[in-house]
Amino acid sequence: MDSWISDNNTIIENTSNVITQSDNDTLQYKKTFDIKMPKSEAAEYKIAINSSVLKKLYTCCDEIENNKFSWAELFLSISTLFFGAFLSALLSSVPYEIGFLNILFYSVSPVIGAVCLAGWFFCRGISMKDAHYLVTYIKENIPNPTENEGENKL
Repeated sequence: MDSWISDNNTIIENTSNVITQSDNDTLQYKKTFDIKMPKSEAAEYKIAINSSVLKKLYTCCDEIENNKFSWAELFLSISTLFFGAFLSALLSSVPYEIGFLNILFYSVSPVIGAVCLAGWFFCRGISMKDAHYLVTYIKENIPNPTENEGENKL
């Protein structure tokens, strides 16, 4: 053993040129070494997941991430604005007479508020279905690591 090697776990083997001219392009090299895991990752283990599942998850996550504008929030804010105008008119004792502001506060505001509130319920339901679909897809296709602790690990 050479003196420049200080590690006791090192194995030295003599090699020779075993490449012939006829199969020069089939040279293969293999190196094996131990990997030490940090203590924080000692209890970790690998779980196999199909790449098609990950692609589908990334597609769903990208669609949710790219949704910049929420119609549900717009409908909710308009609804509260018009319901607030109606309630303000009731609390301030504005008389119910024929006039632009009276019709706006007592007739138009509750109707627009109710329509926007219904729009909020529909838009919120759609966004909840999207989130529910993503959660269901994740639970069906990605293994739960707490259920697989006693099984064979990769």
